[in-house]
Amino acid sequence: MKNSTSVSANWMWLVPAFFLVASASVAFAKTPKKSTASNQQKPEAILSAAKKLADAKAWSVQAHVTAKKDMKISGIIFGKDFDLTIETIDGTTRQIALGDKSWSSDDGGKSWKESKEIDRRFYYLMHTPIKYSANEKIPPFAAVGTEKLGDESLLHIRFIAPDKITYEGDRANYWIAVQDRQSPVIHRFLGPMGFENNYVTDQVDYTPVADEHPIVPPPGNPHAQAAPPGPEALLMAAMKKMSTGVWSVNGTVAFKKTIKLHGLLSGEDFDLTMERVKPNAPMRGIVIKDKAWVCSDGETWHAGTPDDRLLYNWAHTPIMTGRLEPAFENVGTEQRDGQTWLHIRLKVAEAKADPKELPQYWLVLDSQGQAQYIGHAEMPMMSQGSVLHCSFDYAPATEKIAPPPLGPPVDDKVYGFNDIEQHKFDWKGKIVRVEVTPKLLESKQIGEDTYRAFLKDTATPNHYGVVEFPHDALVKLGFLKKIVSGTHAWEQLEKIGALGRTEGEPVSFYVQVIPIREKPAARAVAVGAKLIRDADGSVSYTW
Repeated sequence: MKNSTSVSANWMWLVPAFFLVASASVAFAKTPKKSTASNQQKPEAILSAAKKLADAKAWSVQAHVTAKKDMKISGIIFGKDFDLTIETIDGTTRQIALGDKSWSSDDGGKSWKESKEIDRRFYYLMHTPIKYSANEKIPPFAAVGTEKLGDESLLHIRFIAPDKITYEGDRANYWIAVQDRQSPVIHRFLGPMGFENNYVTDQVDYTPVADEHPIVPPPGNPHAQAAPPGPEALLMAAMKKMSTGVWSVNGTVAFKKTIKLHGLLSGEDFDLTMERVKPNAPMRGIVIKDKAWVCSDGETWHAGTPDDRLLYNWAHTPIMTGRLEPAFENVGTEQRDGQTWLHIRLKVAEAKADPKELPQYWLVLDSQGQAQYIGHAEMPMMSQGSVLHCSFDYAPATEKIAPPPLGPPVDDKVYGFNDIEQHKFDWKGKIVRVEVTPKLLESKQIGEDTYRAFLKDTATPNHYGVVEFPHDALVKLGFLKKIVSGTHAWEQLEKIGALGRTEGEPVSFYVQVIPIREKPAARAVAVGAKLIRDADGSVSYTW
């Protein structure tokens, strides 16, 4: 992450982002009351007083740090001493620092090793938000409102910045108990922090500790010990197992309309079909490593781009491994086809939270109670600036993801539109190479992502024909400078600055021949401009 902007973009896009938003927001009352604290004392003055009080106390901390690798941090801090447990996707470490000595354990406290230098990186994430300095000039904060945390009312204040809020946590936020004006108490911080030369989003909950000796040498204060892992540990284990092998997926994505989606997932490869609103007109996409194919009409294939991953993001994000999951809670178990399914749901503080608005999973367990895979997932998801609701079934698949059945060209010759018409039934479903002049005579949008081009071939002096192209293929081949919707003759395209090259070397590409009936001309569907012959004898086409 290079800056806070990139952090916010990632934070809002991925499901872990939604988890953090949900767990942070529903912990408080949904409708904050307008605060009157600003009429009596400036928020920054309250914050300064709260920091001064915090400086002399021991604090139990519970934190979620959103970073390149998310972290959960828990334990106790007291001045410069600390006893913290740091959990990441790679494992768990417990660190104790007392005076000029420090120890660490990577096996849950079974063994400890003394460190020559104190690693304070994680301590700073916990301590910096409440660090007090008599010389510190706290910048202006705004009172957002009074919000409930359990039975306690907290004043929510936010750093005043000139730019608009992009997400909750893109600037410093504090929740402070101010019932006793002389002793305000910080209970939560949420905002950006520096960590290893990057910006991270730091959310820390603080609770006062009354222990006489809060930090002690190993084995440490039992009150600082991290809570045992919840069902989120089973969830992460299931996600890791599903990062390999082939998995079937079948479900829906609901926004303004409900879209059905099914197919296969295997790591970053996929074969997915989206049933469109129009009957019998599915859109299917296949990506295998750096090769991609798209079928927009249920019949013909053309070369796609491996970066077009919208369908994959919908289906894969719920099972994506490599992230540290927030706390989940058990809802119950059920038997399905002789298997035990464990139903878990994101854990939130508000009992009245709508379960439909919370991520939930059904994990398939073995006889030992270990997670085998995710059988079903339901959750809201951010996609292209909108909140969608996804519901997917997953299961191990016996099939493999394979390229579409596009064979090699009929031969190495270059053909024209008249040749296609003469041989359309002999070449049904087959691939031929076509060469045309570079000038596009007309462009017509005939589908959501398909364009029909009127072109002149080079095989005969005056033979013209139409070819169907996907997405931005006309731009990639130089016929257009930009994608243009609607129908436009070359004169109109030139007038709006969209017409591409009009003279020079001819342009060649490969088309699949789709005969309709005896009299109408056959459809010529462009599948790519370059032929790739793989070592295993298979072929593919790219632009």
